[in-house]
Amino acid sequence: MKPWTAGEEARLRKLYPEKTQRECATLLDRTPKAIASRAKLLKVRRVRKYRRWTKAEDRILRQVYANAGNQDLARRFKTNWLSVFQRAKKLGLKKSPEHIARTLAECGRQITVHPKSVAARYPKGHEPANKGTRRPGWFKGRMRDGWFKKGHKNEMYAPKAERPLGALRVSSYGYIERKIRMDGRGGERWQREHYLIWIAAHGPVPKGHIIVFKDRDKTHITLDNLECISFAENMRRNTIHVRRSPELKETIYALIALKRSITMRERRHAKELERSAGSTVRDVGETEGQRQPDGNRSRESDRGRRPGNHQHRKPGAKGHRLAQRRPA
Repeated sequence: MKPWTAGEEARLRKLYPEKTQRECATLLDRTPKAIASRAKLLKVRRVRKYRRWTKAEDRILRQVYANAGNQDLARRFKTNWLSVFQRAKKLGLKKSPEHIARTLAECGRQITVHPKSVAARYPKGHEPANKGTRRPGWFKGRMRDGWFKKGHKNEMYAPKAERPLGALRVSSYGYIERKIRMDGRGGERWQREHYLIWIAAHGPVPKGHIIVFKDRDKTHITLDNLECISFAENMRRNTIHVRRSPELKETIYALIALKRSITMRERRHAKELERSAGSTVRDVGETEGQRQPDGNRSRESDRGRRPGNHQHRKPGAKGHRLAQRRPA
């Protein structure tokens, strides 16, 4: 990495507020990333020049924006098209339908006569590459027999889909739902029963509110047991900091800590039992195998190399010794 000199830093302080990072990089023979990093270290910032629209320019823009292109307006106001578009959006201006149709027609004409567009088209009289290879309706094997017929419904879901209006079901959350329509998606065909009862008595549920059960029993669906509350109130009711007294909260926290310590102790005890059980099994196996002292044990690979140990040879081989003792 090339170090920065005092002269380069002074030049960067002078160029960076008005030049882009790429321009500074070209002038200082650096990368744009190096320019940005050094400017951040020197705490130098770019001076953003915002265009100030005057009241006279706003008046002219309101008059001509509907039927003029943004590029033409940008040249007229000596700015870029994005500035024109953003100012028009802020003033609530829109293009007229005639200008939009004219612009689309011009774009379509340009696309129609563009050389690349013309070269990519099929010429008149062009024949497809697969012409004559398959007759209409031809399919290999019995593919057509496996198609779903028109109006087919899955047998697995057909009984549920064909339930009549007014049928009841229990959702996965435990709420009783009633079928209110035969078309639409599953969530659109079913509505919770306690919502229907509340809407029939009090009208639509306000935005940001829900219907809850006073006794928290989802099967006890009566108008007296229903209540309309906001999301914030529902959150407050279901948090420990509101539903419990300070003394009870301290007790709950202590109980949680006690349960955590009991769980940790049980885990440690289980690990100790596993270790002791493993050592017991190992000791029993060594006892059944008549474990010998370390000085008397020998490995299979050591046999034949230690003094006093001889490898058994086949009968008849030279130097064979009888394994049995001779009678006295």
